[in-house]
Amino acid sequence: MRKHYNVLTARNGIEAIEIAKSKHPDLILMDVLMPKMHGLECCSAIRDDPDIKHIPIMIVTSMSDPQTEIMALRAGARDYVKKPFDCEILQLRIKNLLEPR
Repeated sequence: MRKHYNVLTARNGIEAIEIAKSKHPDLILMDVLMPKMHGLECCSAIRDDPDIKHIPIMIVTSMSDPQTEIMALRAGARDYVKKPFDCEILQLRIKNLLEPR
């Protein structure tokens, strides 16, 4: 994916929010399980910030229970991908989230 996109990485949810505020990425990919700030909490914090709330968020996680997926979508995620995933499907989902821009 790095050959098609400029990829920035964050070590935790707090850092992800800081990067989103300073770099304004086109898309945020995050896991539910992250250190310092849970992914769902991070997703909600991004949605509550008027400067970055427009950035689409895709959750990519090993958590496959329907309740976590529902909570992620309610927190503002635009898509939810369960690990393991097919790389081509992930790339198409990313493309579809970015295309309307």
